[in-house]
Amino acid sequence: MMRRSTLSSRHRRNQAGGMKLGTLIFLLLVGGGVYTAFAYIPPWMAYRAIRDQMVEQAREAAVVRDEEIVDRIVTVAKSWEVPLTEEDIVLTRSDGRLSMATEWDITIHHFGLYDHQLHFAPAVDEFIVRVAR
Repeated sequence: MMRRSTLSSRHRRNQAGGMKLGTLIFLLLVGGGVYTAFAYIPPWMAYRAIRDQMVEQAREAAVVRDEEIVDRIVTVAKSWEVPLTEEDIVLTRSDGRLSMATEWDITIHHFGLYDHQLHFAPAVDEFIVRVAR
């Protein structure tokens, strides 16, 4: 009888507001994952959006002027808060092909302890398809 009460009081003492080390490590890992997602996913999504816009504009290049193509890409970049200007986009047409390239850097600050720089350089090279009229 004495033994049973000792076990239950010891069990209650461990449960009273204490946190096990495994739980703390799990919470730190989940918090780190959430922080990483909020820090790194938006720049990659911006890269994908700009690259997709470049591909789309290359496919429409037969009927769209170069200036308009560049303006559309810069508009998408501004919507994602990417520091691109018209001068940053290199667009060339030659031999029925359209080539576009650009690049930019994004710096991610980690609690003031260190900075991580991401470099993005999307490039597109497509045949210009003439539309029959």
